[in-house]
Amino acid sequence: MLASLTVTAQDLNISGIVTDDKSEPVVGATVVVKGTTTGTSTGINGDYNLEKLINKK
Repeated sequence: MLASLTVTAQDLNISGIVTDDKSEPVVGATVVVKGTTTGTSTGINGDYNLEKLINKK
């Protein structure tokens, strides 16, 4: 699994690609922020993007 993280003063953006053990993209995988109901599904290339999450730091 590959992911990137962008942090601004107020927002948190998380994106990445979900792959299997053969490095093939996983289509339709559910990606959820732990401890929340915030989530999304991966696209045809295994990619996902969660935008404008509140940075609680």
